[in-house]
Amino acid sequence: MVKYLYKLLFNVSLSEELYNKYNEFNDHKVNTISTILCSLLLWICTYVYVIQKASINLYYNTVPEDYKGFVYINLFLFIITFILSLKICLMNYLKARHEESMDTYTLYVKCKVYSCFFQDLNLIFAILSYSTLLILKVMIGKCQDMDLMDYKSLYCNTLYDSKDMPSNVVLALIVSPLAYPCLSSGTRFWAVLTSYVLSAISIFYTINYMDIWTDYSLFAPYFSLSFCLIIYETERQKLQLFLSNCDLQIQIVENRRLEKETRTSEMRYMIYNLGNTIKDVSLYST
Repeated sequence: MVKYLYKLLFNVSLSEELYNKYNEFNDHKVNTISTILCSLLLWICTYVYVIQKASINLYYNTVPEDYKGFVYINLFLFIITFILSLKICLMNYLKARHEESMDTYTLYVKCKVYSCFFQDLNLIFAILSYSTLLILKVMIGKCQDMDLMDYKSLYCNTLYDSKDMPSNVVLALIVSPLAYPCLSSGTRFWAVLTSYVLSAISIFYTINYMDIWTDYSLFAPYFSLSFCLIIYETERQKLQLFLSNCDLQIQIVENRRLEKETRTSEMRYMIYNLGNTIKDVSLYST
């Protein structure tokens, strides 16, 4: 299915072997330490903050009974995403440092099993976590004026009175499908497309649930068009870089072959000249 999309969208036919090499090529790109720290702050701190607030919401019993099951599902999704993010950050760190130490390299090889798959899951679970959080916020609706408001506002919409969507969660849904492939270089095309579709479904469902299509009449086409263009161009550049690298590898092999043939021809010519010289010397001596 994914290879058919590459043929349809990019006019490139990838065999199974070439497709696997393409995924390995993307996964082998090393992130810098600054990128790893950025991803650490962006993912880990956010998930710890959300999990902490969700736990306090459940502890103080501030969530309506009808939505408690949905809240537990959302908390479970965030915990899974947190664990996957820790693994991805560790792998990126080991990938950046594995050339400096053989011990680090050994640990990196052990953690590398199903590397791309874990990065794909990390993105999809992150989108699912934010999507369920967004839907919970708009379904629960108005925040109650109680003590510990900072904690109780996690599962309610602070912008309910102005009939607007929770901007921070919507922003996370918009940015995540674009930021994750940059921070986790092994994230594959199908995962990015899936995360985009999940984001679009949750955002459009929220707009429909709140019945604010009039206020967001231009949001849907701009959101869809801009996302499609950015995802398409990002994947096209990655594919172009991979194909250019393949062409370069072919040229290197061909240059080595030509160099070997040239050396062989030169050796033959030298041997021929040496033979003629010996023959001439023998005739002259005679």
